[in-house]
Amino acid sequence: MDGENNNHHVLQLPRREEISDFLNKAYSMVNDPSTDLIISWAPSGNSFIVWNRQECCQNLLPRLLQINDFGRFLEYGFRHFDLGQKLQFACIDFVRGQPQLLDKIVERYLKRLIHIHAVDHFRNHTIPYLRNLAYSRETYNTEDFQTSLKLLEDIENLLSNWRMSTEPDGSNIISLLNNFHLPSL
Repeated sequence: MDGENNNHHVLQLPRREEISDFLNKAYSMVNDPSTDLIISWAPSGNSFIVWNRQECCQNLLPRLLQINDFGRFLEYGFRHFDLGQKLQFACIDFVRGQPQLLDKIVERYLKRLIHIHAVDHFRNHTIPYLRNLAYSRETYNTEDFQTSLKLLEDIENLLSNWRMSTEPDGSNIISLLNNFHLPSL
């Protein structure tokens, strides 16, 4: 045990209050009638439209949200639609007249971060560990060994593909991992 490096990877999540504060300020900005020439709710109330990109990015976003582009919105699960001179953003639970729904966006975002961390940990630590374990055995059944390595490769590919996807909650990968059984090596 002495001399071993036991590095544990601790997930550093953003504070829930920071995310909630950002979303509440963003909601207030969109909801504020004095900003309607720059940014406002779409007629449906299920999205917002940026009418003046330059003014929004150079003045409004830095002043109200301490950002200068819409990257944070995309990070929190908003979809982006380019409408030529205008931009439109939509996110489930970012709805005019329903600010109480913003907590659902916070929950989804934190859940996604946790899933991404779990997938990355499995891909970067568990799979290499199992692969090394398989190779370190003095005796093994060649067919089982090849099957196990193929399974690890398939899972690694699946995890890589999921990690690059825009899937909102990762529930299918969690289901896969819950049902995953590695044959004994």
